[in-house]
Amino acid sequence: MRTLRPAALLLLAVVLSSGQEPAVPVELQYDLMIKVLTFDRNLRSRVGAEIVIGIPYQKSVRESVAAKDALLKVIRTSGPSPWDDLSVRAVAFELDDPNDLDEIFGREGIDILYIPPLRAFDVRAIVPVCNARRVLSFTGLPDYLKAGVSIGFDLKEERPEILVNLVSARLAGADFSSKLLRLVRVVEE
Repeated sequence: MRTLRPAALLLLAVVLSSGQEPAVPVELQYDLMIKVLTFDRNLRSRVGAEIVIGIPYQKSVRESVAAKDALLKVIRTSGPSPWDDLSVRAVAFELDDPNDLDEIFGREGIDILYIPPLRAFDVRAIVPVCNARRVLSFTGLPDYLKAGVSIGFDLKEERPEILVNLVSARLAGADFSSKLLRLVRVVEE
């Protein structure tokens, strides 16, 4: 019984932390995010002169702040975007009340939403605002796709894998080429 106790504690720790730490580093997620966007035939009709990536985060959640900081850094230090006439800008904002999202999206002109790890927050509350505003959502947490997030990243056999919730992506206004769809794993809500 005494030997089971540490093993049970370890299992509990794994279960409690699972899904809150992205398996794919944020820096690689950004590269994959940009690659995915190059396959969206509706991208230009949804964005203005720049692609604005919104990053909601919770300041009390270490993983949320770390993912936000990492994404802000990689966007700030990355080279030019693959589009000659579009730049990429990030806007981070503290996520308190999902009822504020529509106002924030409008005020900041958010085109893309990157959802970092969140605690005690129903990610499904974000999806209707994304769909209404035609904002494509991304995350490094595959479980969030079941809640309606459009694109996610995971590891499969130690290689990054792109996951697409096709229903959600289409509701957000994306139209991906068949070339992309052959390279990704389509998931259902």
